[in-house]
Amino acid sequence: MSDNSTPPAALESDGSSDYTPKSYDIAPEDRDLADSLVNQDPIRDLSGPVSVVGAVKLPEKITREMLPSDVRARVDARLADFPEVNRAAAEERVILEEAEQYAYAVRVWGGPGEDANAFQQERFLVEHDIYDAQRKLSERLTALQEIVRHDRKEDPETGELYDEPVYRIQGDMRLATEHEAAELRRRIALLEGSEGQRRLAEARYEAVEHAKKLRDEAAIDEEAQQLAKSEVRAARVADRAAAYRRFEETER
Repeated sequence: MSDNSTPPAALESDGSSDYTPKSYDIAPEDRDLADSLVNQDPIRDLSGPVSVVGAVKLPEKITREMLPSDVRARVDARLADFPEVNRAAAEERVILEEAEQYAYAVRVWGGPGEDANAFQQERFLVEHDIYDAQRKLSERLTALQEIVRHDRKEDPETGELYDEPVYRIQGDMRLATEHEAAELRRRIALLEGSEGQRRLAEARYEAVEHAKKLRDEAAIDEEAQQLAKSEVRAARVADRAAAYRRFEETER
């Protein structure tokens, strides 16, 4: 028995989609709040990843001896470019600049403190990801340039002798390392471009929503306290009115 039924036609798609990506745009009425959360000094307005217990007396100014050895070396290298007659006047400014750069780097490596909002946390996380990718890229490029020896070769056309470098990484490993370096370059470009911007936009949106929630909770708490005071007063008035009523009833 033959089957004369016609199979259903395959669904065709023009590649379009009804999906609408979530927008992290900030509402006009929230833009001032967003600016206040985003435009904070990463050093002076935020604590670092290390907390100190107890009262700590901060020095009036940062001196060279307070700096880590690598930061101190950068200070000395910069001061060496100044004429000796101007070096003392420039020292305090150079020390402060290098100390601030170091404090910023610490936040990139370890993240900001607990007082940071979602945008600030993500900002340093993006920078950490960029730093990590740049570090790996530098390692791969250094490995690709590493030469183990030079072999003496003769140019077949001119007969001239020359030294041909023999790299440590060769063959398939070299191709894989070159591919990894290209992927790291692409990763850095994304972090410095579209991906980084998307992550920061999402984090800014989350920071604004969290701040609005905290603000609303604070307003509710304040309103609840006022209502509680009003209810306590109303209860006291009612108690006193009841007492007066009992007194009036006994006087009849």
